[in-house]
Amino acid sequence: MFPSSEQWLFLANSYLSKFFGIKGKSDAEKIKTILVVKLDEIGDMATATHVFKLLKRNYPDSKITLLCKSFNRSLMKNDPNIDEIITNTDEFNKRFDIVVELRGTWKTFFKSILHPPKYRVDRGTVRLRNRGNQLHEVDTNFEIIKPLLE
Repeated sequence: MFPSSEQWLFLANSYLSKFFGIKGKSDAEKIKTILVVKLDEIGDMATATHVFKLLKRNYPDSKITLLCKSFNRSLMKNDPNIDEIITNTDEFNKRFDIVVELRGTWKTFFKSILHPPKYRVDRGTVRLRNRGNQLHEVDTNFEIIKPLLE
């Protein structure tokens, strides 16, 4: 069976994150900007709320930007751990210290190449590692950011 477009994206993201992956403990004081990409539906966005709290706890001086679908802005706008919300992939037009791809697209993948982060973690790495035994979305989101928390 030929891999789907999403499976190719998972594989591409996994390799990109290996290149920009965490090599030892990240220096939290030097992390000033974090982009979380979550281009998902409302239910899946709700399962990601713990991600922002954990990232802010571990990187308290960082500015956290969320890239999401426009209808998710109202759900996330009052989260005290999110400093900025963008809803257009074209607004991903600068380098962030950390990029967290909870659910991206080919466009966000290429934006990560154009604006390379210091560190990058992604959904594809977790999905490929757990092939055939997928975790609940809440657990998948935690597994994605786990390297940033250690």
